[in-house]
Amino acid sequence: MIQLENNCGGQNHRRISYQRLISVVISVLSAVISLWLLNFGEAHAALIQKPATNLGLVGYWSMNEGTGSYAGDSSGNKNTGTLVNGPTWVDGKRGKALNFDGVDDYVDAGSNSITGTSPFTLSAWFNARTHTDYGVAVSIGTENANGQAAYIGWVTTAQIGTNNSLGGGWWGTNYGSGITSSGWHHVVMTFAGGSGGATKIYVDNVEKVSTAFTPNLGTQKIQFGLRTVYEFNGLIDEVRIYNRVLSATEIQALYKSGAATVGKTTKIHKDITLN
Repeated sequence: MIQLENNCGGQNHRRISYQRLISVVISVLSAVISLWLLNFGEAHAALIQKPATNLGLVGYWSMNEGTGSYAGDSSGNKNTGTLVNGPTWVDGKRGKALNFDGVDDYVDAGSNSITGTSPFTLSAWFNARTHTDYGVAVSIGTENANGQAAYIGWVTTAQIGTNNSLGGGWWGTNYGSGITSSGWHHVVMTFAGGSGGATKIYVDNVEKVSTAFTPNLGTQKIQFGLRTVYEFNGLIDEVRIYNRVLSATEIQALYKSGAATVGKTTKIHKDITLN
């Protein structure tokens, strides 16, 4: 409601004009926001939610370059990934992704800073093709010794869980989720740290494995798409590594942000002129 004041000099008229202008602007903005929200579909409007936390973020590779021989690290820690033997850029889960042939291509993102029994979280979206052996999508540490490397990817023989399914684990100790379907899946591995620390595997925001382990992570490598002879065949996108355990709520936020899809947008054809 606009109230008039009995004063001179036309000040009340200017006040009325300003109030009307503000009212119109607010109405227009509300309409535009409503139109966008109506077109987000089944994504829980995740694209406009608070972004995933960066606390403890060691590396974040969105894979959105779409060209070139490097995958940039958006965490600010300068863990730039170098493309080796020609993984190719393709459309991904969010923006672009990297396509790995399952033969010899991979990404080298430098040395691993999460060592010994330190806590961590590995997170990535990937779309795995058929595997006849292990396929390492994301790994940290030093291979060839039990517990010195951790990974997420395709598990052939699981010490805990289901063989031949998405999962992860340690060098020599593997956990299978039971998820075998093709298409994009969000896979997360968390380790609480210390001797006998809690280790969990999540697939698509559902906890699939919960166990305990004592690792001895080495400093050798951060790699995507390959570990020694265990080549990953498929697409990898949105890789994140943390030096802490993400909570179930934080994992859900990562899953929703990646699962979000934008529906058909509505264009406002008529220009609005405010006088």
